[in-house]
Amino acid sequence: MFHERIGRLPEATRTALLLAAADDTGDAAVVLRAAAALRLPDDALDAAEDAALISTHGGRIAFRHPLVRAAVHDGATLSRRRAAHTALAQVLPGPADTDRRVWHQALAAVEDDEGIAAALEESAGRATRRAAHAPAAAALLRSAELSTDTGRRTRRLAAAADALWAAGQTDRARATVSRALASADGDLSARLLRLGGVIEARAGHLRNACDQLLEAAQASTDPSGTLETLIEAAGSAFFLGDTARLAALAERACAVPPRTARDRLVSYLVRGHAKLLEGAYGQAQDLLGAAAGQADRADDPRALIWAARAESVAHGAGAGLAHAERAVRLARRQGLISLLPLALAQQSADLIGVDSYDLAYAVAAEGERLAAELGQGRATHLSHKAMADAVRGRYDEACGHAAEVLVLAQRNGSAYHAALARWAVGRAELGAGRPAEAAERLLPVTAAGAPGFNPVVGFAALPDAVEAAVRSGRRDEAERLTRAFALRVGAAPTDARRALLARCRALLDDRSAQEHHENAVALAAALPPWQRARSHLLYGEWLRRRRRGRQARPHLRTAHELLTGIGARPLAERAAAELRATGETAARTGPGALDRLTPQELQIAALAAQGMTNPEIADQLFLSPRTIDYHLHKVFTKLGLTSRTQLVRYGLPQPAEPPQ
Repeated sequence: MFHERIGRLPEATRTALLLAAADDTGDAAVVLRAAAALRLPDDALDAAEDAALISTHGGRIAFRHPLVRAAVHDGATLSRRRAAHTALAQVLPGPADTDRRVWHQALAAVEDDEGIAAALEESAGRATRRAAHAPAAAALLRSAELSTDTGRRTRRLAAAADALWAAGQTDRARATVSRALASADGDLSARLLRLGGVIEARAGHLRNACDQLLEAAQASTDPSGTLETLIEAAGSAFFLGDTARLAALAERACAVPPRTARDRLVSYLVRGHAKLLEGAYGQAQDLLGAAAGQADRADDPRALIWAARAESVAHGAGAGLAHAERAVRLARRQGLISLLPLALAQQSADLIGVDSYDLAYAVAAEGERLAAELGQGRATHLSHKAMADAVRGRYDEACGHAAEVLVLAQRNGSAYHAALARWAVGRAELGAGRPAEAAERLLPVTAAGAPGFNPVVGFAALPDAVEAAVRSGRRDEAERLTRAFALRVGAAPTDARRALLARCRALLDDRSAQEHHENAVALAAALPPWQRARSHLLYGEWLRRRRRGRQARPHLRTAHELLTGIGARPLAERAAAELRATGETAARTGPGALDRLTPQELQIAALAAQGMTNPEIADQLFLSPRTIDYHLHKVFTKLGLTSRTQLVRYGLPQPAEPPQ
């Protein structure tokens, strides 16, 4: 229909419309200058406006519908399109219009032109500096097409692949890597292989990723590039539980001399994780502690994610939260869309480590949504959602998320994600008062040497497994796990870990139980609220069973308050029941208003409470300001608020302090 209506317009009007379609900015002044350069009459666009194909307001030209623009542009011949772009380039002579001028010159070109190709490459560099990765990729791809030299063409294709990946265009990035590899060699080939391996790893194809990244490391002669490749490969090998391959990667990392703090961080992390899988926990702790010592020097999102991992593994889950949150902020600000799910996964892991379960769930939900849109793996985000649900007593939801993770883990071979999912279900069972079922889930996760054992998950799950084993009558296994836990704590002692070890011993050592319980609660200040509450709850239960209700009450009251505060309903109800058994009634707690917020609403509300405007929140979450306004209206309605000032005062959940 639009083609027919355009075809009935005068020739001059069709040419002027083509200029407007080719300009693609709506700048009427530029279009009219180009029309004058082509000797078109001043009223050339009037017939199109009379036909309601365009409208003009305030110096802007707007097409009635995108299909009108498409009909105009696609209906023109090649020579007419070239003439339009040439005319537009001629009327954009100033330095401020360099990028627009170069792009029109590129679209007008039909033969290789190194001058235009180089100018486009410079334009792409400016776009990258302002985090406009998609326009940068388009410029680089066209620059490659116009290149007169194979080497330059390959280099520009490689840069385009980087930009496409940063922009979240996974399939196009993968295809561009393949195109560039056909003519690449040396370190450029290594760089492309690394990017291809990273894409495969993020998609969950862990074995393919390892193979490609190893090939990249072998092709690399740049020390920093080699180490970056090795840590990417090490991540996949660690998820797979491939001890031999990770040991080989660590050996290669030892042979690469680090030149910067970033290099040292990477080298220590690769080697530390290899020692973890080998079971050499003392050496692992030394290396991971050394990696954490380099963490404060991390200054880019990737390095900050590695720094957060180093802190969390060396010093306890949650210790890397500050680095993870900064990684998320920088990834958003720099438009690194493909990196953002990884940064969000680290942030949600550290939020779980400090018992900020509502925020952890919101972050994991965003990470899962974005990963699905980008074709990346969702297992980590689903695992974190399962863990948050388990603690908050949402048994069915926790088991549902964990089941999805187990399917994904079976598909990609990730022992790490399978262990995370089983730990989450074990916690859900323990919270629901089913210790025997919890033990069935948790004992395999914590059994060193068992198929699929992961030391990071296994170490973290040990206190849960000990409690489940004791409460289900499996004391021999609980004693074995406690001895293993003591060895791990001895290799990496902190007050938080000593507190958990004392709690495990209190469950097993009847003669010295009170001493261990007192040690556990004395050190509990180093623990985040969930673990602190459990230490008080177990001590309170122990005291009450010995008819020492007055001594039990403060511990049970503390446990009830802490558990209620983080939304851990099953254990909060257990603490309330124990309090009633001592003759004291706990304050009643029903579902809070915050429980009615969706994860996205909670995340938006938390950002608004920090003083961010709707456009700023929209930029952070890659949503429109109108969508933010819609969600905030729902937040205000659910919480019974009328202003942002009230929202700030409401007391939204904030991350707790990392464990000491």
